[in-house]
Amino acid sequence: TALEYSYPFLWVGTPSGIFRFDGGQWRQLFVGDSSEVYEVNCFLPLALKTYIGTSQGLFVFANDSLKAVTDFENRQVLGLFKDNKDILVATRNEGIFKLRGKEAILRPEQLARGQWQLADNK
Repeated sequence: TALEYSYPFLWVGTPSGIFRFDGGQWRQLFVGDSSEVYEVNCFLPLALKTYIGTSQGLFVFANDSLKAVTDFENRQVLGLFKDNKDILVATRNEGIFKLRGKEAILRPEQLARGQWQLADNK
């Protein structure tokens, strides 16, 4: 299950699905006409859209509609993070991806070797 508050919405992921509370009523979210339920791991609410990481993939809620991000279908998304210009997507056993603009991703093999260094905590 997952829980995230970003004014004016409370986002809740339960074994019964994805829910949003607007302060007055609860709404369960589905992709299109589907009634499929997703196991939610994390939320990343932004100004115009909310990203939802699940055990079945990555979803985005925007313009009152929930849609799957096709590049992440059947990937377990465990964490989402927004830095200055990128959204980082952490997956189980498949690495961390950068999500850019219209949901295009950079795959780990596209990142230059030696580009990342761990901080020395001495």
